[in-house]
Amino acid sequence: NAKNSITEFSGYKAINPESVFTNFPNVLLIPTKSLESLGGEAGLWKLQGFNQIPVEKRVPIVPMDDLLLLGFSARFGEAVTSLKAKVKAAYKE
Repeated sequence: NAKNSITEFSGYKAINPESVFTNFPNVLLIPTKSLESLGGEAGLWKLQGFNQIPVEKRVPIVPMDDLLLLGFSARFGEAVTSLKAKVKAAYKE
């Protein structure tokens, strides 16, 4: 069963590398445009803090359409279905 690995707050909030170190998520869910602005996955892993995570401890990056991920609109069911498929695919790679 999936669960949010960060429980110190509710709602959407950006996280920092220290949160990844201390909460051990199974995936990093990130808006597609945010990931693109960093230069893709390679750019994310170059960020201060993230670059200190050993390769063998890195979790799959799961990018999702910004509006689909953050909109919680009538497309919510589509978002859940898409997220499930993306997480499943991330573990098959």
